[in-house]
Amino acid sequence: GRQAGVRQGSPSARDSFLLWRTCRAQDLSNTLWAFAMLKYQPTETWWQDFERQVYGALTDLTDRQLANLLWAFAVLERRPVVADTLPAAASASASTSSSAVGCADVLSCSGAAAGAGAAASGGVGCSAVPQVELLAASERRSGWVLDPLLAHSCARGFSGYSAGSLHLLVWSLGKLHHPPPAAWLEGFLPAAESQFFRFSPTELSNIIWALAKLGKQSDRNCEGGVIVL
Repeated sequence: GRQAGVRQGSPSARDSFLLWRTCRAQDLSNTLWAFAMLKYQPTETWWQDFERQVYGALTDLTDRQLANLLWAFAVLERRPVVADTLPAAASASASTSSSAVGCADVLSCSGAAAGAGAAASGGVGCSAVPQVELLAASERRSGWVLDPLLAHSCARGFSGYSAGSLHLLVWSLGKLHHPPPAAWLEGFLPAAESQFFRFSPTELSNIIWALAKLGKQSDRNCEGGVIVL
């Protein structure tokens, strides 16, 4: 039988550990996609284990798998915690995690491949902080893996991304109210323009909505992107 205290349908920490050891990138993406379709909200412990596994599988994710992950994060409202909403004791750790794991505000799309690749292989993208310390600090910051996902998504200038994947990426960011770094938008907008005639009317309207939403959340000028589209 199940251990006492674990709600029905929720895997224990040991169950999750054994499960993740056998999961591929596609399995991770499919699992969270299914949870989002069911509107099933896992426990915080499950989320922490899952985000570590996604971080380790960054370079194995296809464009669709990555887009589906971001979509599921958005549907389940798993957004990064802003540093100033954390208790003082956790704020410093969150800041360390944000700069070491994500490096999103300083990563250019051309340099993101090296950073994301080093991170996923056990190195560190933009910091000398050991991975063990980096992950320990990141556990205190909900949704921390979104920044590495964003950095990896633009690592090759969105080469090979379908119209559907591009739509899911930016819609998810708008839904999460999570503005990407300027370099990400600079790569996304030309990629979206090149796919213009492959977007459905609904996808186009969602992209414009997301860009407008993100424009309200930052000082970056998204209006140019709307004009391009």
